[in-house]
Amino acid sequence: MNRAGIFVFYDAQGLVDEYVEFLLSSTDSVLQKLIIIINGKIGKSGYNKLKKYSDSIFKRNNYGYDAGAYKDVFMHFMNKENWKNWDEILLFNDTFYGPIFPWEGVFREMEKEEVDFWGLSRHPGGGRILASGQEMPPHIQGYFLVCKKSVFLSSHWQKFWEELEYPRTYREAVENFEIYFSSYFIKRGYRCSALTDKIPINIEYGKNPFMCYFRELVQKFKFPVLKRKVICLPYLDEVKKVMEYINDHTGYNTSFIYSHIERLCNENIMNPISPFEPVQISRFYHTHRRVYIFGYGICGKGLARYFEYMGWKYEGFIVSKNEKHGENVHTYADIKFDRKDGIILAVSEKTFYEVYSMLKKDMADNQLFYPQYKEQ
Repeated sequence: MNRAGIFVFYDAQGLVDEYVEFLLSSTDSVLQKLIIIINGKIGKSGYNKLKKYSDSIFKRNNYGYDAGAYKDVFMHFMNKENWKNWDEILLFNDTFYGPIFPWEGVFREMEKEEVDFWGLSRHPGGGRILASGQEMPPHIQGYFLVCKKSVFLSSHWQKFWEELEYPRTYREAVENFEIYFSSYFIKRGYRCSALTDKIPINIEYGKNPFMCYFRELVQKFKFPVLKRKVICLPYLDEVKKVMEYINDHTGYNTSFIYSHIERLCNENIMNPISPFEPVQISRFYHTHRRVYIFGYGICGKGLARYFEYMGWKYEGFIVSKNEKHGENVHTYADIKFDRKDGIILAVSEKTFYEVYSMLKKDMADNQLFYPQYKEQ
């Protein structure tokens, strides 16, 4: 099996982190050639790191996101004749950490499938409305996409890239490349599959598998990657658990992930507790004698994990109704607050205004800390 890979790299500072180096080095076992496309700037040190893994590196302006990079490869950087020697082409990027488990098992499993292209995960469709007004259809997700020569040597392949306009926004990139790619080729009789199709997991309609089921995928089914997007407030509780699992049960070095997150946070490129601002929440914490977290859902539990990481104490969770919950969960009406206490509202935007309206009757505004989506 002759397989080539096209890797799209982007970093706002032009830096190449260890997780990227590990990812590229891991492809030696499944790729016979690696092509690297640099979207945007790259430092000398970063470029030298990438050179260790490929002698075919192309640099371009970050125009059109990944889709624009792939279009340039197939339309401008390399002639169609170059592809005739390859049985498969892997399109992938740096938006995930891994492989947590070796690639060989993934490719061995997917080679059994009689398909023309495949990916790691399939979105079941639903969950959002596209710019066209239609509901999002099922599709293979584009961060890791393997295409066989039955596809990439076809006239349909050439026409797809010719007609693809360079996306101007992230939404256009998702809709016009990732989502449309599957629809375009399926409509023309090509077959596709995903690793998640072969896993006995019930992915609900409208749910993004790599966001909503990442812990189950990794721990139960040895899914090989963890998307960077899951490092956010609603999932911090699950992220902590899956990171502990990865550290204890796999050979993947979790310091690759932690060091990358730390750098992005220090450079204000990433905020894992959005819609809260780290500096402001720190100031609020240190100016109140007791701090409570209002909300015991995924946002509240995620914020609690952040407190643990920072070495901060919180008095407990607050809920509005007296229902059965876990330990250290209190009903709002049962607590006696004084002016030195503070409450952080860790609730969804949908319920925020109802909760905020209730609390501001009893609490001063400087006793409440709320997400950025509060109306000013």
